[in-house]
Amino acid sequence: MRQKRFADKLAFINTIRQAVSRPNEKNAIQEWCLNQTAVALTSYDSANVSDVPLFVSMVCDNGIQSIRQVYVAY
Repeated sequence: MRQKRFADKLAFINTIRQAVSRPNEKNAIQEWCLNQTAVALTSYDSANVSDVPLFVSMVCDNGIQSIRQVYVAY
């Protein structure tokens, strides 16, 4: 991904996730999206206040484990 902003990276990942139409692709795309979200999180190096709602949304949707696992692993 070449997007610089965290929000743009997540928007791109979400676009891919929503574009899947064939049932046999859903698992592979879901795994790719999770991996790319982890990449976006591990490469996050900005203290931009505008990103806070994205983190809160991620925690609400996926639980704190979704962020904790990335940061504990690295």
